[in-house]
Amino acid sequence: MLGKKSKILCIVSSVLLTTSLFMGCNKSIVNGKVNNDKIIVGDKEQNSEYAKEVFENLNEDIDGDLMISTIKELASEKFDGRLTGTEGNKLATEYIRSEFEELGLETLEGMDGYLQYYDQMVPYLKDIPKINIVNKDGETVKELKFLEDFVVRANPDFKIKGTVKGETIYLKNKSEFKKNKENLEGKIAIIPKNLFWESDVQDFFISGKSKALGIIRENTFRNGEDKSFKKSVYFTEGNYESRNEDIPMLADVDIAGTNILIEEGKKGNLVELNFECYVEEKTIANVIGVIPGTDEEMKDDYIIISGHFDHLGNNYDGTYNPGASDNASGIASMLEIARSIKSNNIAPKRPILFIAFNGEENGLNGSKFFAENSGLDMKKVTMLNIDMIANKSDGPLYIAAVGYTELFKEIVEIAKEMDISYKQNLQVTYSDHTYIEEEGGQAVTLVEIEQAEYHTPDDTIEVIEKADLEEVIELVLRYISDKAF
Repeated sequence: MLGKKSKILCIVSSVLLTTSLFMGCNKSIVNGKVNNDKIIVGDKEQNSEYAKEVFENLNEDIDGDLMISTIKELASEKFDGRLTGTEGNKLATEYIRSEFEELGLETLEGMDGYLQYYDQMVPYLKDIPKINIVNKDGETVKELKFLEDFVVRANPDFKIKGTVKGETIYLKNKSEFKKNKENLEGKIAIIPKNLFWESDVQDFFISGKSKALGIIRENTFRNGEDKSFKKSVYFTEGNYESRNEDIPMLADVDIAGTNILIEEGKKGNLVELNFECYVEEKTIANVIGVIPGTDEEMKDDYIIISGHFDHLGNNYDGTYNPGASDNASGIASMLEIARSIKSNNIAPKRPILFIAFNGEENGLNGSKFFAENSGLDMKKVTMLNIDMIANKSDGPLYIAAVGYTELFKEIVEIAKEMDISYKQNLQVTYSDHTYIEEEGGQAVTLVEIEQAEYHTPDDTIEVIEKADLEEVIELVLRYISDKAF
C-alpha cells in the first residue's frame, strides 16, 4: 500500500505527465502548475481525483484521541467554565493562541498576533441568587434551589440586583392578567412563560407600569424526557445604563417550584428574591490563525473553520460548567483539522481561516465583531462553524443556517453521501454563523441540539463520543478537500 505522501506524489506525477503531453495543443483542458508540492489543473476529472486523494490523506491523519485530550483540557477545572471576561476565559484564549503558534498558522493582517480584541458587556454573580418563602414573622420556611428550581437572567429590561419581598399573585391566563394588572403594586407576579411573551403583557412589565416588585416566570427546564437546559445565569443584550430602579426583578422558576410558590402564597406566606448580578464591560479576544492559499486569484475567497470557546463559568455553589460538548468539542475539531493540513504539508489554493470565537454565550459578540471588523469581503467567504457536537446521545446532527445557500445545500449533500443522521435547521440565529450570513457570507453551523447536559455542570468529558467527533471532522474535510485544494 502506498504511503500518504507517495499517493499525493503519484497524483502530481500523473497530472504533470498529462500536462506535458497536451501543453500547447489544448490549453482549455490542461493549464496546470505546481505550488508548494501540489498541482492545480483545469481538468475537472483530475481536480476531482486530486481532491479525493487530499481528503483521504487528511482524514487518515485525524487523531480522535488527541481531540479527546483537547476537550478534556478545556473542560477541566483550571478553566472554570471559560465565562467571557474571567480568568478562566483568558487562560483558554492563551491555550488556543499557543496551539495556533505551535501548529505554525500564520496571522491575519490587522490582528495583534493571533488575537482580535474587542469590548463587550459581561454578566457576573457576586453571590448565589436566592428565592425564599418567608412567613409573616420574617422566618424562612422554604428555599428554592438555584440551578435546580430556578435560574436568573441578566436582563437590561429588569432589575438585576437587590432584595425584594412581597405577596404573590398568580396570573395564570390573559383573563387573570387583565383583571389584576392594576393590583400588582408591591407584589410578586407569577406568570406562565407563554403569556409573558405576549407583547402587551411583556411591555406592561418592562415599562414599569405594573409597580410589581418581581416576576416569577413559570418555565420548564425539561425538554422531552428529563432533559435540562439553561441551568445557569445567562445574559440578554441591551442598555444596562438606562435601567429603571422601579422595574421588577425577574426569575425563571421550574413548574414544580412555581407550584410551591403558589401554594405557599395561598397560606399567606411571602416570597423574597435576593439577586446580586452585575454587568461590566471587558476587553476580550477572538483567536484567529490562517493557512494561506497559493492561488492569487482566490486570495480573498476564505474558507473559515470556526467554533466558540467561551462557556458559562462558575455557578457559585461549588460547581462550574465544563462545556465539554459546548463547545470544547468544536475547538478540538478545528484544531485537529488545522493540524492535519499542516502536518501533511498540502497547501490549499484557497486560504483557510481558523477562528475560535469568544462571547458566543453572551449574544454572539465575538463573531459579530469579526464579521463587521475583519476587513474581509464577506461575500466571498464560506464558513463551517462547529458548535456543540459529539454527545453520546442518539440525537441527529443539525445543519443550521439563516438562509438556504449553496453552501447549505452542499453540506446537506455531503451528509447524505456519508449516511449521517441529520436534520436541516433554517432561519436560525443561535450560533456564530449568524453575522457572517448577515454581512453577505455563506455559513452553516454543525450542532447536536438534543443534549440532556446542555448548559449544566454535567457537560463533562464523559458525555463525549469519539466516533461522533470523527464523523463531523470527516464531513468538514470532505468539503475542504473539494473546495480548497
